[in-house]
Amino acid sequence: MTEEQTQLIAKAEESLAAARVLVEQGFPGFSASRTYYAMFYLATVMLLEKNLRFKTHSALQGAFGREFTQSGILPLDLHGWLLDVANARNASDYLTDRLVSPEEAATHIKRAERFLAEVRAVLNKVPENEN
Repeated sequence: MTEEQTQLIAKAEESLAAARVLVEQGFPGFSASRTYYAMFYLATVMLLEKNLRFKTHSALQGAFGREFTQSGILPLDLHGWLLDVANARNASDYLTDRLVSPEEAATHIKRAERFLAEVRAVLNKVPENEN
């Protein structure tokens, strides 16, 4: 794993910690935003395994699904969860008529925790000399 990937995993963990605090303090929309970035960083880590980089969120999301979940490397659910939390983040950040509930935010956090565990499991299987 590269230094960049290690740093992105740390950012994902920090974003998840912030998401937990935000939902506990009554800010579920902001929690969803931090949860999205946790998953975004983790998707980036995986794509870097294949030396893939993207300039837009939608391109990264599509490539993650294509390269890792549709191929069976990671569970298919993870791509759907990434898209779901991206929609929640967009609603929270840009819309005024859609609120993220505390329950929805908590669901996203649980999914991000699983996302992190699945990414770690795959990365632990990759021999160091393949990077």
